Amino acid sequence: MLLMESSSVVIDIGSAWCKAGLAMENYPTLAVPSVVGYQFYEEEVKVYSPNILKACPPKIRKVVGLEKMRELKEMPNQFAIDRGRVLNWDAMEDIWYYSFDYLGIKTKNHPVLITEFPRNDENYRQKTLEIMMETFNVPSLHIGNQAELSLFGSGFLTGIVLDCGAGLTRIAPILGGQMIPEFTLIFELGGLDISSLLYKSLTNRSGDLSNLVQREAMEDLKEKLCYVSKNPHQKESSKSFTSSQQTFSVLPDGTIVSLTEKHLTYPDLLFNPSKFGLPGEELGLKIFSSAMSCDKNSKSIFSHVVLSGGSTLFDGFSERLFLDLGRFRFASCPTEVVSRPNRIYLPWLGGSMFSCLSTFMSCGITREKYHEAGAAALL
Repeated sequence: MLLMESSSVVIDIGSAWCKAGLAMENYPTLAVPSVVGYQFYEEEVKVYSPNILKACPPKIRKVVGLEKMRELKEMPNQFAIDRGRVLNWDAMEDIWYYSFDYLGIKTKNHPVLITEFPRNDENYRQKTLEIMMETFNVPSLHIGNQAELSLFGSGFLTGIVLDCGAGLTRIAPILGGQMIPEFTLIFELGGLDISSLLYKSLTNRSGDLSNLVQREAMEDLKEKLCYVSKNPHQKESSKSFTSSQQTFSVLPDGTIVSLTEKHLTYPDLLFNPSKFGLPGEELGLKIFSSAMSCDKNSKSIFSHVVLSGGSTLFDGFSERLFLDLGRFRFASCPTEVVSRPNRIYLPWLGGSMFSCLSTFMSCGITREKYHEAGAAALL
């Protein structure tokens, strides 16, 4: 009972998923798609449990949750976040409502830690603070940097974080637990771009994956079959293409598609965008340049390259990155590519660990401070 009444809630938001759970756990309790569906009704509907009730606008029922994905695919929907930016704050709020309700807690009793993307603007922080205090009445809020939390969750305070998610790739050098913003690189390239390329190539249609059915089909193919070329200069021999189950698939509309080696190695897009007609230097060079920009601290920062995010889970990703970094680094500057099995949850895990520290409460903005200073409490 003491745990449920006082433990912090940790929420890690992303372009594809929102992960939430109580501190001191090793994994989040839930991962909910960052999408909300809208179904029209004749009367006003209440869709939340007695823990947290929210009346939807008249004639609209809002649908949230992984267990509702079949329903979501058949109705108008919108993702709350796109490439690290909140596009729809109402949808974001609905996802938070769902998360708190799923955890079965009273928000007034639990401090909250919410992650933010590196280089997020002040508007995000202000709006997040406003919703958490005005709508959920939380006792305190801490907004934590995803890159810093990922490194902390890996057991390091100094290193460089490579975070590849659905919509963004971020390279963040961190010294003593603090990100160095001027040398942090963020570019709009991620897992969704691989899925779009796969869809466009297999169907000869636009790569727009706003349709949830098409998006889920490409995500499924990508996650089950695709991999990174460990050495792009040599012919890949680690995969067999003799089985029809490995080369053919049926899309939801009944279309039968054949995947060649070219399709299966589309995750190489993350390492060398120019190979696919997109602007950008090689990933290994970007990481090396970011670390070397840190001057006298570059060697210690470059010693650990920590992988984070779902798009680093492709088979061969860490091996390829290690080889690529070896082409740029100095012999006197050894580098370890840290690829934890739980790296898809690293920002959340780091937040869970951080919120258990004795100093955590002094880092957050309390309800009292917010009511005294408003948004200025962030300063």
